[in-house]
Amino acid sequence: MRCIAVTGGIASGKTTLMNALRALSACVIDADEAARDLTARDGLALPRLREVFGEAFFKADGLLNRAALAEAVFREAAMRERLNAVMFPLIKQEIDRQIKALAAAGEMLVLVEAPLLYEAGMEGLYDEVWCVYLPKREQVKRLMARDGLTRFQALRRIESQMPLLYKARRADKVIRTDGILAGSIAAITALYETAREKRPL
Repeated sequence: MRCIAVTGGIASGKTTLMNALRALSACVIDADEAARDLTARDGLALPRLREVFGEAFFKADGLLNRAALAEAVFREAAMRERLNAVMFPLIKQEIDRQIKALAAAGEMLVLVEAPLLYEAGMEGLYDEVWCVYLPKREQVKRLMARDGLTRFQALRRIESQMPLLYKARRADKVIRTDGILAGSIAAITALYETAREKRPL
């Protein structure tokens, strides 16, 4: 089975492109979805997060206060590093579990949607890495419009991740999203169709 990681940055258009591939019946594992499951009620990450961050980031009903934690990690690099130290191993474990299940079911190609692929040091685990890219100035505009943020807030969130240009330079394939959407969808669809035709490694 071939495993391809698709990475990018916040508001880069990655999810839109991956949804286009899902419409073509692509088999996609979403690292963000895995993280949400791990931090949902009774999620495997909750005991460790409570131990590391304390009750201040939990609601009265025991659920994680995602908004408060997100604000803290976007504001302070040390907090972000502590969160990543908890979450990255668990996310990798969950992705590995899903990959093994899909391989056992006979899947020949799996795409792993992983925004923080390089930050987590997971790039060496995949046969290829594709990066969804647009210039930072466009990324800022999109994030401000999408989430109703100020420019300062948008920059702080973007700069909490590895610069998108660095990711693009390290990737095997790059799909630009600063042009017409149909063109970006066509580009990633062509990559997907080519990958489907390759023999599993």
